[in-house]
Amino acid sequence: MKLSQKLLLITTATTLSSGNAWSTPTSLTKHFSSTRSSDEDVDAARRKLVRNSVVAAATLLVSTPAANAACIQGDLNPKCIGQSKTPYEKALFPQLRGVKPIAKSPTGLNTAIEILREQRTIADVDIRKDIENNELEKAGIKLLGLIPYVTKCCYCVVNDLDEMSGFTEKQASPEKEKELEKEGSTDKAIPLRSIEIAKKEAMELNTVWADVDVAIARGIRGELGDQQTTQETILASLKAALRSHDDFLGSAEAYSRM
Repeated sequence: MKLSQKLLLITTATTLSSGNAWSTPTSLTKHFSSTRSSDEDVDAARRKLVRNSVVAAATLLVSTPAANAACIQGDLNPKCIGQSKTPYEKALFPQLRGVKPIAKSPTGLNTAIEILREQRTIADVDIRKDIENNELEKAGIKLLGLIPYVTKCCYCVVNDLDEMSGFTEKQASPEKEKELEKEGSTDKAIPLRSIEIAKKEAMELNTVWADVDVAIARGIRGELGDQQTTQETILASLKAALRSHDDFLGSAEAYSRM
């Protein structure tokens, strides 16, 4: 079967199975007749539907075992050391690939801070020890366990700051108000500039931990030189990651006290 035919089949299947798509020409016409008043709007909506379907189809193709070289965050297989990783929430059918979500997911700013502290200790003590003992695969596997926690906590911190930037009792839903109150985040206003700084720090943090991941993989393959040079290179990468980790953690702690 040609690639174009595969794309057409996947696009059709995606469109039919999507909760936001229409399954029949009749329902499509009914939808447009009730929500669109011009042919231009109809054409624009159809083009958007096609674009969404193509994107979904491309995602399915990339995620097939033959074409997908990336791992899923939380996969502790040594083969994933140094490889690109898809966040668990964005991966297709992660459980079918034997990947489980993180055991302790942050629920707000304060719990994210707690988890970030725990992961910092793991990095500075356990992972460092494995590197110094030249047990690079063990260090890499532990880092595979750390990365999804950092990613989830970064998202949680930034998301909470977004909520806090415009929070008032009248603006918040009852559910969100209870959540913020439980986290100790009510009656706080975070400047937009602080949120932008937090986003940059979060991006930097994820990047430097990925750098450590790659450095360990290169060390395992013997690409960094002799044992001493390999250890020094990886430890230098770890030191940079811990510095960024401390910066982001310090910022999060400061926001929690505002």
